[in-house]
Amino acid sequence: MNTTAPDATTTSAQLGTLEHLDPHSVELDINVRTLVNLTPRFIESIKDEGVLQPVTAVRRADGTIAVRDGQRRTLAARQTQRATIPVYITTEHDADDETAREVGRVGHQFTTNEERERLTGKERVDAMTYLLDLKVSPTKIAKKLHVPRGDVAAARVVAGASTPAATTAYDSGALTLEQAAVLAEFDDDAEMSRDLLDAAAVGNFDHEAEIARQRRRTHARRREAGTEYATKGHVVLLDRPWWYDDNAPVALRRLVTALGKPAAPGDVTDPALLAVFLEESEHTIDIDTDEPVDHDSVDWDTANEDNLEPAEGLRHANTVDTVSAWTPEWFCLDPTAAGLLDKYNSSGAKDADDPDAAAAARRRVIAMNKLGLAAETVRRKWVREELLARKTPPAEAAGFVASALAGDAFLLTQNKARSTTVELLGTATDRLTEDIDAATPGRAQVLTLALVLGAYEARTTKDAWRHGYTTKGVDRYLHFLRDLGYRLSEVERVAAGDIRAEDIDVD
Repeated sequence: MNTTAPDATTTSAQLGTLEHLDPHSVELDINVRTLVNLTPRFIESIKDEGVLQPVTAVRRADGTIAVRDGQRRTLAARQTQRATIPVYITTEHDADDETAREVGRVGHQFTTNEERERLTGKERVDAMTYLLDLKVSPTKIAKKLHVPRGDVAAARVVAGASTPAATTAYDSGALTLEQAAVLAEFDDDAEMSRDLLDAAAVGNFDHEAEIARQRRRTHARRREAGTEYATKGHVVLLDRPWWYDDNAPVALRRLVTALGKPAAPGDVTDPALLAVFLEESEHTIDIDTDEPVDHDSVDWDTANEDNLEPAEGLRHANTVDTVSAWTPEWFCLDPTAAGLLDKYNSSGAKDADDPDAAAAARRRVIAMNKLGLAAETVRRKWVREELLARKTPPAEAAGFVASALAGDAFLLTQNKARSTTVELLGTATDRLTEDIDAATPGRAQVLTLALVLGAYEARTTKDAWRHGYTTKGVDRYLHFLRDLGYRLSEVERVAAGDIRAEDIDVD
């Protein structure tokens, strides 16, 4: 077969040349990608590393260099004042045929954009954990890869999960890397993992995650409190069974002996047939004597207000304390084997597992208060990171602050407002005055907002859902946060007056 070696000129024209050019000296051709998204992260990477992947361009008949692929890199290089960028240049074909020229341009740009593929979630996690294994510091990894430092720590957690659920969720885009790390915390709990994924789909992940952590902490305390029962051979239940659950243990109080006598723990001779659920309850006691106090005899609006007089016939909230206790509730795992009978018929005419409405109401209060505590953790984190870490306040803050101060002259002096503000700002000591003196005008306005938010936050207690807190501006505070992008949990919506407490299923 006869072959002819191409001359150097032909080869150069076909293969192109790589040149380093001033980014201002090239022209940006029309591009099929109409939105140029110069993110801070992308600009920072160009500033630190330069343009690592050459842009592609054509040399027109008049000698100008027109960028076909790489407009983001070129613009970022201009913005960060890079001296040169690498440009791979080919000669523009069909220079006299405008249609053919445009077909070539669009085809090139479409192909390069469509075929460009981002690293998968697993690849990103593997890259960060590989560097961590090399003993590179998380701070250095974050800077080198241009990722948030929190992502580096999250990658380690996701990589160490016992199941691939967290990586899969991150890969699919269902969760952020930080959320995937939270999911990895619960990779041994399939039900909670499903709840977290469902919550992420509706934008409620943070609240559900805090509830899950709270539930796990409660389980740990319940398990510890149940040690004495476990050593006697009883099963310690971590979640309360309900009479309508299939194959659930049966509450002992719905059972009777063969003689019709209400069943007692002593009637079950085999401890393995008797399970215990430790009900967490709250008791109000006198702060000095530890004697029990009727919850309804306290004016709870006086909490943290030493100078506020309680309503007539009620006592000051600062004279009492609330303590937790564990009350055993017994369940039979196999009534037939224990020789016991169900005193209720199969139609379930009564809620046999909950005959005491007062006890049910107390359980509901405790459950709602736990939701209030979980919401408080998420809300304060959001306020700290999204509002109070700013250099300037959001535009809506000025009107909110002015209206709050004009409508409540005691806002900043009640309910431990200042100490809560310090906590929100994340400072170890109260140095607000010094910080304000040293702040820029914008930051000083943020600190003023912090004082108002701290005052409202102090009023938004775990049980704000059950009191008339709309009269204290808590509803306005929560709506202000909502309008700025914070997603209210159900219990916060109750405190804000948007829904009723009865609308929440706490079971």
